[in-house]
Amino acid sequence: MFERFTEQAIKVIMLAQEEARRLGQNFIGTEQILLGLIGESKSIAATVLKSQGIGLAEARVKVERIIGRGSGLVQVEIPFTERGKKVLEHALKQARHLGHKHISTEHLLLGLIQEPETVAVRVLQEYGVDITQLRTLILQEMGTKTIIKVDDNLDQILLLKSTHIDQKIDRLQTILAEAKEIISEVENWLQHTSSISAGELTSLINALGDSPRENQPGIKELLIQLLAAINRDSALESEDKKDAFEQIMVLVAIWQNPPNKIRQKTAKTALKILRATVAELPANSKLVADCQQILPAIADLFVPTRTIDDFSPFAKVLIQSGYVNPQQMRQALIETRNSQTPLIDVLQSLTGKQLSADLLREYKKNKLFELKLLYGVEAFDPEVLPIPLNQIRALIETIIPLDVCQRYSLLPLSKHDSQPPSILVAMVNPDDLEAHDQLAAILQRHSVWLQRMVVTEEDYQEILKILGNN
Repeated sequence: MFERFTEQAIKVIMLAQEEARRLGQNFIGTEQILLGLIGESKSIAATVLKSQGIGLAEARVKVERIIGRGSGLVQVEIPFTERGKKVLEHALKQARHLGHKHISTEHLLLGLIQEPETVAVRVLQEYGVDITQLRTLILQEMGTKTIIKVDDNLDQILLLKSTHIDQKIDRLQTILAEAKEIISEVENWLQHTSSISAGELTSLINALGDSPRENQPGIKELLIQLLAAINRDSALESEDKKDAFEQIMVLVAIWQNPPNKIRQKTAKTALKILRATVAELPANSKLVADCQQILPAIADLFVPTRTIDDFSPFAKVLIQSGYVNPQQMRQALIETRNSQTPLIDVLQSLTGKQLSADLLREYKKNKLFELKLLYGVEAFDPEVLPIPLNQIRALIETIIPLDVCQRYSLLPLSKHDSQPPSILVAMVNPDDLEAHDQLAAILQRHSVWLQRMVVTEEDYQEILKILGNN
């Protein structure tokens, strides 16, 4: 989930962790997230909260009065409460509902107020905030406007992008007229070129002009490459080739006219049909490989892609380093989400290039940060902290058996003779309830408490390997 967070949203979570430490609490609940939203003073959420007269200093006092202070002995881990996790889930759903690709502070605030009986909502109510009205204010600040509830029994609020319905109708009529014009253009083209040969189509493409970008192919060069790849593929049926030629002609026709949203959508449709045309070919087909390179580049020319500021910090590093372009990054994120394949594997498969040592380190740093946020615990990084091999061996021999470590993907790192005594355990999944039950039974016999850290699967396996070899 956290790869979808904007930098401001990530800062909110970090501030929430600091608020928990400030109060000596060993958890991050809705109230800490609220304080984090107020503390991130430059965001949409902070602007809305400020408009309600909500300030950080007073809100801190209200929170402390409700929940009090903790013991002050804040452990290494600061997990989210169940309601805290619910807020993150609601934020993701709100972003999807509004058609947004990233989770920002406004989505976190919308998620926060969806959990009604929480400390955060109680604090807001003490300020006299109407929760329903607050949602409306958030949406207005985001550039949308709530207009009506269709039914009191419905939770969904209809959203309208325009403030005035008449303006919306006028805009829709304009779009419809543009669409009819483009359909007419494309139909005329297809009627006059229904039996066009590859050679004639090449002549039409050559008339488009050379690329304006030095050392980068333009529309003419890319369409020529695509046409040649389709033409030389013997596995593609003649009817499929004809369909592909028609879509290339659609792209040529659209390129010759001024760009607008309807033409961009038509181009996207043509590109989708081209992808579908080659989809039945074997995965190792040369045409499939060519299309995977050429079609995204054509899409970049027709449809402006996300700017670099729309991506996560790690994605920005990859783009700025030249390892991928924004379109490839977007494709990799989609494939990762759909296939559950690790991002690094998708990237290396997509680009055909190995990540450099610096980029691998940046990838791991980003992954560890996401794991810290996800589980609310500190991360163990063997590249930063030395691996205490002797302590691990001793603890496996005396407290947590190796079979338990292997069954639940965990490793005891160190034992602390504090009061009460505790053992620090690195876990691939710190929220594994079965592992918790097993550890609780073991540690109770030794009168020690559990402190968790998160470790990546790759590092866990590497440490096991080192232990086995020494």
